[in-house]
Amino acid sequence: MLAGFVRKDAQRFLAHAEGSVAIALSLALPVLLGVGVMAVELSQANALKIRLQTLADGAALAGARELRLGNANSETVVEVARNHVAGGWGAVQSAYSFAGTVGEDRRKVTISLSADIPAGLSAGFGLLPPRVSANAVARLAGSESVCALALSDSAPGAISLESASALQAKKCGVYANSTNPLAIDARDNSKLEAAEICSAGGKSAGTTNFSPQPQTDCPKVADPLASRAAPSVAGCNALKLNLSILGIATTLSPGTYCGGLKVSAGAIVTLLPGTYVIKDGPLVVDGNAVVAGISVSFYFTGSGAGMQLKQNSVVSLVAPKLGTMAGMLFFQDRTMPGLASFEIASDDAAILLGTLYFPQGRLKVSGSKPIAQNSAYTIVVAREIKLSAGPTMVLNSDYSKTDVPVPAGIGPMARSINLER
Repeated sequence: MLAGFVRKDAQRFLAHAEGSVAIALSLALPVLLGVGVMAVELSQANALKIRLQTLADGAALAGARELRLGNANSETVVEVARNHVAGGWGAVQSAYSFAGTVGEDRRKVTISLSADIPAGLSAGFGLLPPRVSANAVARLAGSESVCALALSDSAPGAISLESASALQAKKCGVYANSTNPLAIDARDNSKLEAAEICSAGGKSAGTTNFSPQPQTDCPKVADPLASRAAPSVAGCNALKLNLSILGIATTLSPGTYCGGLKVSAGAIVTLLPGTYVIKDGPLVVDGNAVVAGISVSFYFTGSGAGMQLKQNSVVSLVAPKLGTMAGMLFFQDRTMPGLASFEIASDDAAILLGTLYFPQGRLKVSGSKPIAQNSAYTIVVAREIKLSAGPTMVLNSDYSKTDVPVPAGIGPMARSINLER
């Protein structure tokens, strides 16, 4: 009897408890569901934030790589960054906004991205802002662009100036690898001006010969063109053997000129686009002769190969845009023995657009008029660089003013890229 009453009381209690739990669950369920929804929304918002930051970082780096090429203007750099974001946005449905700028000093690219967060419980409770954003800055770092590099390890006067000669590289750097105490030597009234002057050894000059004063004991700069492929060299052609052009107007085609090439006595020579191989003899332009060509290059190889652009000559040359010799105006065979001579003495050589590469040669610059001053850019990499007799060699670095590419490793490509946020 007593057991029956206990059983009924227990059943009534359990029924009452189950009802209470059901009521509690019915009241708590919306809250639990809301918390779950908000957790999903917060996770999605965080994923969107991460995606924006990844795209901003990638866009800034893409823009900086384009900027480092030097030939791109600010609009092109920003467009490259914009395209990177558009290509990576993929299946994300929400719209985004993009802003990109290039610093006035052309050393950094700044990217800003933002996107709306879809309206939801989290936004209603003030747990999420209406938009998320991401910012990234890619900055070019390291040394100034390389405009002139003397590769000799030990020569005194690896870069030397005398008399009233001048070397101007106001927006780029001049470097000497020689560890000699007189690695950079400027005498008399000569003047070396650059954004940066650096010697692995020492320097010799008065306080007025340099602007700014050179840094000494600098790290050596490895030959930035050491891995650059040389052009192919075809066999000798009888029509291009020991060729000398005197007093006529003519057009020359690319090919191998065995025994060298001489243009003299008022001759006017137009060069067709391509590579001119000067083999086993020098390139000589003198006697009021004129040599001009666009998208041309010269490769020097063999015994006696060299160059003499004499004072009474007119020379106007622009390097190729494409191919093996893109950006290379003069290229010396690295296997040539000795210290070959390459001389620019012309009083009318305002356009020498491209890279002058003489890894086993001495570039000698003389004359009385400025050289290369009307070129968008001119870069010199040589074993030694010598200026005498009062010339002014101008090494411009206006890379964006030409579509002739700057070879990798020199110019702005010498700079590394650092990513900031």
